[in-house]
Amino acid sequence: MAKLRDLFKIFTAAANDFTRLDRTCNNCGREIFKGKEFFPSTNKGSATLLPGEQYFCEECFSLLPKNDGYICDHCGRSTTAPTPFCDECTGFEWSFDMARSPFYYAPPVDKFIRDAKYSGKKYFVEIFEPFVSAVFAKYFFDADILTFVPMTKEAEKQRGYNQSELLCKAVSEKTGYPYAPLTEKSKATEHQAKLNRTERLSNLKGSFKARNTALIEKKRVVLVDDVLTTGATAESVAEALKNAGAEKVYLLTIASVTEKKTALILGQEQSSSSFRVKPFAVKGK
Repeated sequence: MAKLRDLFKIFTAAANDFTRLDRTCNNCGREIFKGKEFFPSTNKGSATLLPGEQYFCEECFSLLPKNDGYICDHCGRSTTAPTPFCDECTGFEWSFDMARSPFYYAPPVDKFIRDAKYSGKKYFVEIFEPFVSAVFAKYFFDADILTFVPMTKEAEKQRGYNQSELLCKAVSEKTGYPYAPLTEKSKATEHQAKLNRTERLSNLKGSFKARNTALIEKKRVVLVDDVLTTGATAESVAEALKNAGAEKVYLLTIASVTEKKTALILGQEQSSSSFRVKPFAVKGK
């Protein structure tokens, strides 16, 4: 029996190694065999891989929609020039203090995110993690705890997982910062995709409630989600965290949707599922 168990372990290890995500490019399918190890540039004599580079061929990695140009200091969206508040942030009293993302929402990242959410391909979280962890380390090193945007129990049961929670857990494991479920979604809401920002805020009003409040009070919380579109979901969750006593709420997403006119000026390819981010009135007025 012991020999059978050992044989099973050998076959399992071989199968896992054969199906490793870093064997072929996750965009074009080309064989790459780069291996998983990330070598810091200070490690002389080693091949230097950037975070996440092991999952793509050189060409596809260079074509990823990296959000590494000018950005809004507040929401982290791509901008044409440095600015403390872009047009999408101006005139609104935000509950989250700063947002950052490694990508802008465009191919092929948009498809990866949709597949992770709707096609059961939760393994894409492993591909996103190095990029997201690198942004976390650069901007949110003063954080106390990570959390994620929750789903209703029914929605999570139907999908089988919460991709934002999986990503949050992966970033926590990589960085060593703790994570915990700090909010819950207490009621189902209308699907957000075709709603503008004002409609989204109205749709989400009262949906999120704080939990584990002892972990929130006077803490700097990093909220993890997949995409920053209008900011309505992040705003609603951040508001619940702030009402529970959070000192700061930072938003960390895989990608952010660039305002359409800005994207055209920058020559950014746009996702077929992205849309114009519509401004709305100052909160409370």
